[in-house]
Amino acid sequence: MGYRPHLIKTYIVEYDKILNCENWNPQDFINFLYAAKIDACHSSFEDTDKIYINTNNLLSISKEKRIKDFKKAYPKADLDLPLEEYIENIEDLYEATQFPDVKKREEIIIEWF
Repeated sequence: MGYRPHLIKTYIVEYDKILNCENWNPQDFINFLYAAKIDACHSSFEDTDKIYINTNNLLSISKEKRIKDFKKAYPKADLDLPLEEYIENIEDLYEATQFPDVKKREEIIIEWF
């Protein structure tokens, strides 16, 4: 047995809703994640950006506590959207942790296109 390449037989990407923001660029989103103390990895290619959020890390703090802490950090953060829109996005990320494939991968993938 060795280390060999394998063909992918099935690879299906199904997109869910768009996070709450009009024309949100990846750096603004990263700034939001930083203010919300959500760790993420960012990858950028020619035609798309992707952000990966480890669900175990995200779920290590309850949604309620994360929102409470974010409300304290929001006035000091350099963010453009109203507080309510950011809170809705935090809730959406927690909701996404329950998607079957997200549970299997233990990460949320956010893609720009």
